[in-house]
Amino acid sequence: MTPPELLRQLHAKYAELAEQLSEALSPDEKRSLKYYFAEVAALAAEADMGRPADRATAWVATMLELDAFASRHGRLPRVNRRPTGAVASTEEVRLEQWLNYQTRPTTVSLGCSYQADRLALITGFSATRFNDRWRAQYEGYRRFLFERQRAPLLRSVNPAERALAGWAAKQRLHRRNGSLPADRHAALDALPQWAWGTGRS
Repeated sequence: MTPPELLRQLHAKYAELAEQLSEALSPDEKRSLKYYFAEVAALAAEADMGRPADRATAWVATMLELDAFASRHGRLPRVNRRPTGAVASTEEVRLEQWLNYQTRPTTVSLGCSYQADRLALITGFSATRFNDRWRAQYEGYRRFLFERQRAPLLRSVNPAERALAGWAAKQRLHRRNGSLPADRHAALDALPQWAWGTGRS
């Protein structure tokens, strides 16, 4: 849920920006204004639903759906962190996938300031959720190594141990694919008993 006062402040900031001459604006500011105007129109119910939405309008529509979901449930969508037996709605699955996409480093680099500013207003949102999740997994793996003096096993009867072994296998796969960021590579290299091997734990 977005606190109304914070949204008013954000809109005031971009309304002021919109008063400037177009030639004085940076490419990011021009793009940000498209998203700002799309949200203002959507909130005023001026968006024409009869025609295909442009990228900014579609993004704002999903953003407002996410905000409404967070307001109704008091939390952001979470599909893989639900109590055992609980089933996520199709809306929750779709919104979590969209939110995950928005916070990927590659997606963030393609976005504009308004998108980042708007997402940051939602209570509980973290722009670094992917890094936070990876760091939590890393800490769990490091703790396991320290306590057990061995790597977790994929064939373990303990589901938590299997999950850690699976996470390690994914890191090795990312390295082989060239998609493991340098800082993560260095952090894994620093672990005692870590081996890149063939991808097996």
